[in-house]
Amino acid sequence: MISLSPRLEMVLSLVPERVGCCDVGTDHGYIAAALAHQGRKVIALDVNRGPLEQARRNLERMGLEGRVETRLSSGLEAVEPGEVDCAVIAGMGGELIAEILEKGIKDIRFFVLQPQSKFYELRDYLSKNGFCILKEVLCREEQRYYVALLAEARGGNLPLSEAEKHIGPLLLRDRPPLFCEYLASRRREAEKILEKIGEAETPRREECAALAEMFRKYEQGGLSHGC
Repeated sequence: MISLSPRLEMVLSLVPERVGCCDVGTDHGYIAAALAHQGRKVIALDVNRGPLEQARRNLERMGLEGRVETRLSSGLEAVEPGEVDCAVIAGMGGELIAEILEKGIKDIRFFVLQPQSKFYELRDYLSKNGFCILKEVLCREEQRYYVALLAEARGGNLPLSEAEKHIGPLLLRDRPPLFCEYLASRRREAEKILEKIGEAETPRREECAALAEMFRKYEQGGLSHGC
């Protein structure tokens, strides 16, 4: 078996059963390897030759050569329509993930997305471009919190509030065990930026102050019971 970090285990847990997958930005190939161990069809993609070669070596070392196809690809460009039913895009900024989806989703139905930043921008894109968010999960790895989501391409827009775009509609609804810790970390990030900005009244200061207050509100139970 492959030993994955908590973040990658979280990502893997969202992949629907019995679907073929592509791993976009495969890097070391660990997600692709774990999916292959589950008996799935897997295509590992990366825009750079170096990481793709490293992924190939790792797959060979794990005895998975021939079970994962590797392709040099910018986003989903090297995937043909109908080849896979799920795309995993993890470890990138939310804006970059949205850019990859905007270039074409190749008739792929499910998307497991794990943004490292720009959560608002990604959820805003999904809500306006026919994606339905089916699941949202949290994990903690060392001192950092990570969010991942499973989205389905359905067509039609999904209206989200500002809070839902920043925090996550299903995280707000379900308030999972790490929810309050996660919001506290987001609040502290906004407060640190406020400290650096100082007292100058700027649009950036207003934005960070509003975010800090939003995170505090839901941390204390803005939609239901407190933490």
